[in-house]
Amino acid sequence: MDVLFVNATFVTNDPARPRAEALLASEGLIAAVGDHDEVTRLAGDATVVDLGFRTALPGFVEAHGHPTRDMLLRQPDVIDVRAMDYPTGDAVLARMREVLQRAEPHSPRVFFGWDPLQQPGLPDPTRDFLDELAPNNPVVVLHAAVELAYANSEALRAAGLPGPGVMRGAPGLRAITTPLIRESAADLPWLLEREHQALAAAGITTVADLGLSQDLWAVAEDVARSPGARVRMRSYAPPGEPGRPGEGDAMLRRTGIKAWADGGPWTGDAAFTFDYLDSEAGRRFERRTPPSATAGELREVLAGHFPAGWQVACHAYGDAAVDLVLDVYDWALRMHPRPDHRLRIEHCGAMTPGQYGRAAELGVTCSLFPAEIYYRGDVMLDELFGPRAGGWCDARSALDAGLRISFHNDSPVTPPRPLRNIQSAVTRRALGSGRVLGPEHRVSVDEAVRAQTIDPAWQLFSDHEIGSLIPGKYADLVVLEEDPYTAEPDSIAEIGVYATFLAGVQTYQRG
Repeated sequence: MDVLFVNATFVTNDPARPRAEALLASEGLIAAVGDHDEVTRLAGDATVVDLGFRTALPGFVEAHGHPTRDMLLRQPDVIDVRAMDYPTGDAVLARMREVLQRAEPHSPRVFFGWDPLQQPGLPDPTRDFLDELAPNNPVVVLHAAVELAYANSEALRAAGLPGPGVMRGAPGLRAITTPLIRESAADLPWLLEREHQALAAAGITTVADLGLSQDLWAVAEDVARSPGARVRMRSYAPPGEPGRPGEGDAMLRRTGIKAWADGGPWTGDAAFTFDYLDSEAGRRFERRTPPSATAGELREVLAGHFPAGWQVACHAYGDAAVDLVLDVYDWALRMHPRPDHRLRIEHCGAMTPGQYGRAAELGVTCSLFPAEIYYRGDVMLDELFGPRAGGWCDARSALDAGLRISFHNDSPVTPPRPLRNIQSAVTRRALGSGRVLGPEHRVSVDEAVRAQTIDPAWQLFSDHEIGSLIPGKYADLVVLEEDPYTAEPDSIAEIGVYATFLAGVQTYQRG
C-alpha cells in the first residue's frame, strides 16, 4: 500500500534536506521525501493523508523505558498516587484510605508513587503503619522511583515472604508484587497492548525495555505479531537470561543487557563522591555511599556478555558510580576490543564534564533523564544537592564532549512524554518555583529533538531503519499541532500530538 503525506512541514534529520513538504511511503518504507510537487508526481494512486499544515517529525524513540513493568501498573488494583496529582502526604493518605474503605476484605491493593521528598508529611511506611492502615487487605506501597517497595503483613503472607516488609531492587519487587497484580497470563498481552496505545499517544514509535525478563519476552513477541502492536520494542535483558544479540526483527529485537552500578538519589542509594544535603526527608534514607555494585560484580557481567556481542547499558546516577562504570568499560574494551560497541550509561545524573570527556574517548554513549529537572528540580536544590543541582543531567557537557546522547522518561517513574524531555533540556526550569537549574547547561531545540529521535535510534543499533525521514527507512512519524522549533520554549511540552504513524499506518489520532 502506498501512502502520500501532504500539507505538513517534515523535520527529517537529514542534513542534505532538513525540511520537506511531502512524504511518500510504500509498503511501510519511505519511498520519497521532498518538495510537494516533486513527491506528488511519484505518488500515482497512493492514498493521500492531509496533515493539515502541522509539523511531522520522525517518531519519538524512548531509549530507556519499562513497558512490561508499566503495563502491570495499569491494572485496576494499582492506584497511582504520584506527586503530580497528590502533592502532599495528607493527599496521599486520604486517597489510600478512600480506596481501602471501598475494597473488599482480602483483596490486594498496590499504591504506586510514594515519595517523601516530593510529598511532605508522609510517615515512614513501616510494616506496622501499613498493618494499621490496612488490617484486612494485602497492601504494597511502591516508591515513585519504583526500585523500593513496602508491604504489610497480609501482603507478605500472600507472597510467602517472611519480612521485614521493605524490598529493594527488581528481584525483591517482583517477589512482593507479582502475587498481587499479575492476575493471569491471559491478561498480559492485553495489558501490553494498552501500554502500546499509551506510548503511541505520546508520539513514541520505538521503545527500549530495560530489564525485559525472559518470562515476558513471549508476551512481547505475541503483541509484536498482533494487530494491537503500536510500537517497536528493543529488549535489554537482566544478566544471564537466554537469547542472542540481534535476535528478532524490526518490531521486536534483543539489543542489550541491563546492569546496575548504584541506585537512585530519591531512595538514598546512589553513589556520589559527595554527601547529600541534610533534610528531614533525606534523614530517612539509609545512605549507602559506596556503589551498590562492586568492580568485580560489574566485570563479571561484562565478561559474561560483552565478548558474545552484547551491548551493555549500565544504570549509574552518582558520579562515583559513573567512575566505576567507566573503569569497568575501559577494562572490557582492553580485554575484548570492539570498534562500534555503543556501551551505554543510564541516567547520568551527577556525571561531570570530565567524565563525559572520558566516555567520549572510550566510545561510550549516555542516556539522560532531563524530565527530572522539571519534576524534581526544587527538591534537588532545596533538599538534596544545593548548588550542585545546577549541573544535574548536563546534556550540554555531554554534547560538547562529542557524545551522541538520548533522552528518556524512564516510565513509569515519569509519564512517557518526550516533549517534556525536550522542553526540560532546552529550559532546565523546575516545575514548582520556576527556577532554572544551570542555564549554561541548556541545549538547543534541534539538539533535544535529535536526542529523542535519531540519536536514540543509533544507541539501539536501529538507525539504519528508524530515527530520520529518508528513503529506505520505516515511515514512522509523529505529527505535532505546533512546530517545537518555533514554539515558546516553556510551552513545548504542551504541544499536542495530533497523530502517530508506524510504517505508514496510523496508530494514534487525537480525539
